[in-house]
Amino acid sequence: MFRHLFATALTGALLIWPATAAEASTHFFKAESASWPTSYTKGASAAGVSVRWVAGGDRLYVKDTAADGKRVGAWFIIVGSGSVDGICYSTLGSGKAGLCDLELTEGRSLTIFLATCDADTANCNDDNQWKVLPSYIETTT
Repeated sequence: MFRHLFATALTGALLIWPATAAEASTHFFKAESASWPTSYTKGASAAGVSVRWVAGGDRLYVKDTAADGKRVGAWFIIVGSGSVDGICYSTLGSGKAGLCDLELTEGRSLTIFLATCDADTANCNDDNQWKVLPSYIETTT
């Protein structure tokens, strides 16, 4: 089961709780090698990972910024009718950028959390093994 992630603007706290059994599981999107965009809608960075969102075209870029062997990802949540969550992740290595080209319904709330997973000690195909970092982007699709 996937976990819902929401950031509260008042406290800055990250709230994580289990989803119900009726909800679908997290979708995983493996990032393809790409050039790091110089023009983007929003961006964020945290320990070992940087993310850039380009709204025109629904492009989500993720970049590994630490040579620590961890996978880096952007865990995105789209809220509204038919809510969806997914992890755009990269295994390209330190200093390399990856792209997940998403097709999203326009005009919905989108939150993107930065995350890492240690593939040496965890099953990164299990969303519960991803560590959510204290950096995120709030925008719309």
